[in-house]
Amino acid sequence: AITTSGAQAYFGAVTLGADTTLDSSTGNGNVTFSAALDGAKALTVTAGTGDIALLAQAGGTTPLGNVSLTGKAITLSGVKSSGLTLANTGKLTLDGGNYTIGAAPYAFLDATTNGTLTLGQATSFGALTLGSDTTINGADATFNSTVNGAHALDIGQNAAFLGAVGGITNLTSLTVHGTTALNGG
Repeated sequence: AITTSGAQAYFGAVTLGADTTLDSSTGNGNVTFSAALDGAKALTVTAGTGDIALLAQAGGTTPLGNVSLTGKAITLSGVKSSGLTLANTGKLTLDGGNYTIGAAPYAFLDATTNGTLTLGQATSFGALTLGSDTTINGADATFNSTVNGAHALDIGQNAAFLGAVGGITNLTSLTVHGTTALNGG
């Protein structure tokens, strides 16, 4: 375990050789990984009201074990792991990357997306805000709430929309390459 009263920043590649706990919650410090994060081990990060950022693909070479992230804002750039638990009190940002999380369908809560998200399993989303043009491919996507943002959304597989799309901020375009279920607002 690594415990600090301030921020933790890892600028080079990180390999987990054992189950790892990082804790900066005493001082609410941010925890940032700027490069690849790999290793078939569990990772627990607790930042209190600090932010957590995985700015490169996590588990890209060797998928991680269970990952648990607790902080204010959480930014991910792809996660390949056997499990993912997110406890954020602020914004969740999903940047481009591969999101393969366990074998079962995975559910993200409210999130902002940027770039190309490749899903390794059927995935659902809470309220979604497009932070930039977003492509979602690799598996079916279900949108359990609203989808907003003045950007394009391109979905490579099947999609189900259970809330209003563009109800607050119009999308510039929406393309679905598979079947589409329109069940919301």
